[in-house]
Amino acid sequence: MISPKLPTPTYFLFEKSNGKSVWFDSGAAFPIAGEVVEVTRNRISIKSLVNGKTFVFGIDETNRFGIRIPLPPEGVNDMITMSDLSEASILWNIKVRYDHRQFYVGFKKEKKNFLLKKKELL
Repeated sequence: MISPKLPTPTYFLFEKSNGKSVWFDSGAAFPIAGEVVEVTRNRISIKSLVNGKTFVFGIDETNRFGIRIPLPPEGVNDMITMSDLSEASILWNIKVRYDHRQFYVGFKKEKKNFLLKKKELL
């Protein structure tokens, strides 16, 4: 009896992945945020969220891309609440907040007063 040919495990995982958020290796020294554009039997196309360029990978190149937890459009204010605390995710959040002119300002007012008092003691 001949069994039907099953899709490769990666194809099975990404079969309905159009629009999914991913990190991928574009050849740069760091992961790039992207979105799955198309998945076929032997390749996956990923659009970079940085410059809009589309990258095509073979399904056997699963070490070049991975699932990314998407951020809100304006980024996350308190990064400790992010579910993905990888370096790439933290840097992406800072970029998103910078693009929306939501800069990190540092200490709260109470902490500034505490620091001033501490300096006065020295």
